[in-house]
Amino acid sequence: MNRTLTHGLLATGALAVLLFAPGPASASPPGYERCPEGHFCLFSEYDGNGDIATFRFGSPHLAAQGFDDRAMSYANHTDSLWCTYGDYNYSKEQLHAAQEPRTADSLGELHSFVSSVRKGPC
Repeated sequence: MNRTLTHGLLATGALAVLLFAPGPASASPPGYERCPEGHFCLFSEYDGNGDIATFRFGSPHLAAQGFDDRAMSYANHTDSLWCTYGDYNYSKEQLHAAQEPRTADSLGELHSFVSSVRKGPC
């Protein structure tokens, strides 16, 4: 093989490696920022970490999202009040807290006791 052809093949191979080499994986935003705009989110760990469940209207039974009694923190990226309940079907007797619009925090003492959520009023 002549020298020009060999250099051409090497250059083409190098270009192919550059064009098709996998790049760095795009990282998800950290913590509470993973909650999309216009959604209320629950997280299975503090500070918006762990598994995430997102809502636009609520859920009468968080088991449907695999989140019954698992929430440790929340993010409210809506302009509405959201209510968290310790029982299914938004039981008024089990109203835990109203989460203010545009807030994100730990659920504090209520963590792991949330079974339904909905957009307010509570």
